[in-house]
Amino acid sequence: MVKRIKHILCLLFIISSFNQAQIVDFKLGQVRGLFLELGVGPTFPVGDFAVNHTLGSKIETAFSYADNDIFPIFVYGKIKYAMFQADFVEIINNPVYELSTQIISFEPGIRFYIPPFEKKVILLMPYIDTGFDVSYLIVTNQQTKGIIAQFTNNQAKMGLHLGVGVSMFLLDTGVEYNYHHGNQYLGLNVKLRLPIFIKV
Repeated sequence: MVKRIKHILCLLFIISSFNQAQIVDFKLGQVRGLFLELGVGPTFPVGDFAVNHTLGSKIETAFSYADNDIFPIFVYGKIKYAMFQADFVEIINNPVYELSTQIISFEPGIRFYIPPFEKKVILLMPYIDTGFDVSYLIVTNQQTKGIIAQFTNNQAKMGLHLGVGVSMFLLDTGVEYNYHHGNQYLGLNVKLRLPIFIKV
């Protein structure tokens, strides 16, 4: 029973060097799992995007897959919604100003787990993830010359993302950088990972 629990921990965190004696027991295709991930956190505009936008927020959901065939990597597909409000200074100084920017993204990628730096009290494992983004931006503007009117400027963009963080069993914390031309931002992540299917 104890050995089975250790095998599941290896699957959840993809620890290739956690305990070499356990990994030797694995056979190709023997260990695999599908997980649901839910995450929230604040976002911080960067570069030109920070000139007229303030702190935002995001919510995301993802499905990730692990298999001992691809140690020590997770493959994931993520859907994310982020929203940024316009800077108040930019609003009062312009007759035509931006109210908000919403970004809806589909983000496939891979996550690489690094052997843990703490495993006596609680398992803490660093990770790096990266991938590309297919995003749809909804930019809401308001015009105040003569008559108040709102209008939107919608556009699709391709981008990239890169994240680093620390994983604890079913909870991850980290930071992620998202790049779209003219719309770059950093996001802090708090993610819960729930197993949907595990085969050991």
